[in-house]
Amino acid sequence: MSEFFWGVATSAYQSEGGYNGPGQPQTNWATGERRGDVARSGLGADFWHRYPEDFARCRELGLNAFRLGIEWSRIQPTYVDRQGPPPPFDYHALDHYVDMLVQCHQYGLEPIVTLHHFVHPSWLGTDPWMEADVTQHFCRYAQESVLYINRAL
Repeated sequence: MSEFFWGVATSAYQSEGGYNGPGQPQTNWATGERRGDVARSGLGADFWHRYPEDFARCRELGLNAFRLGIEWSRIQPTYVDRQGPPPPFDYHALDHYVDMLVQCHQYGLEPIVTLHHFVHPSWLGTDPWMEADVTQHFCRYAQESVLYINRAL
């Protein structure tokens, strides 16, 4: 490797904001938030809207890399019937992530993408990795997200 990457990392669920409220994507943390078992994520750092200024600050600090996550529960927020067709994709959300990646690069930061950071859509339940169909769901989400983003870039 000819270049050393010096950067920061975020978790989409923890930094973006806009999860688990009315009309927002629901994650596996939603039930705990409603019961008061865990703190509400709320706006977080509002990275979903403030990413350009965060990227600018990273460059001011002399960083050259930024790891960000693509949040599965934002990409496939709803699934009505696990016996029916697979859950739909929110391509507006994917377009937003494309813009994040483009701007990250424009600020001179090498984007590094995480597809899963411990949070998943609430429709998968509390312990989805023990379910037979979760691998198919994750592979479909990962493949469509990567292909869509690569085509857009």
